[in-house]
Amino acid sequence: MKKKVIAIIIVLLAGAVGLFLWQTKVSAPNTPKEEVKQEKETGPVRSELTGLETTADKAKRPITAVMVENSPEARPQSGLKDAGVVFEAVAEGGITRFVALYQEAQPDLIGPVRSIRPYFVEWAAGFDAGLAHVGGSELAFNIAQKDNEIDELYEKVRKDCLQVMHSNPTKNINQGVRLVFIGRYLERIGDHITNICEKIIYAKNGEMIEIG
Repeated sequence: MKKKVIAIIIVLLAGAVGLFLWQTKVSAPNTPKEEVKQEKETGPVRSELTGLETTADKAKRPITAVMVENSPEARPQSGLKDAGVVFEAVAEGGITRFVALYQEAQPDLIGPVRSIRPYFVEWAAGFDAGLAHVGGSELAFNIAQKDNEIDELYEKVRKDCLQVMHSNPTKNINQGVRLVFIGRYLERIGDHITNICEKIIYAKNGEMIEIG
């Protein structure tokens, strides 16, 4: 009899404990989980100008090309050591001139800044760089403007051809590829015309310049 009573008591106690725990769980307020914001770690990236590791912010900066004098009177120049890339070429009278390209570093002082030349325009265009200069030849300015026009026209032709090819590959793929190649050939013809112009200028003025 005692064992039966004890068993009943144990069952009642277990039920009471279970009921208590269930009520506690139901009545407990729901506390929202705190959202932990984790900042996405940005690793080092490669500079498009130098190929060296840098931060993502610096890699997004526009590239600027600055024309810097290199005559004996201009030395020591300012800011050259901070340039990512530096070109040197003869400008006039056997004296060279620098084209310093900047992206990551932004020095407070660069110079002495001088005038632009046609071949400097072509080198800067290869980096899609803005130009900082003082003065320059009319020929250089004309080339810079025409170069942008040709690039934009060729890019438009290429995109239009790709769009036509995608619209109906079976029908338009062969013709589209031919048109893209024709556009590229016309661009190359423009390069040959530039070389002819260099020879004409040399024959007329005795000045050897490199336009393209």
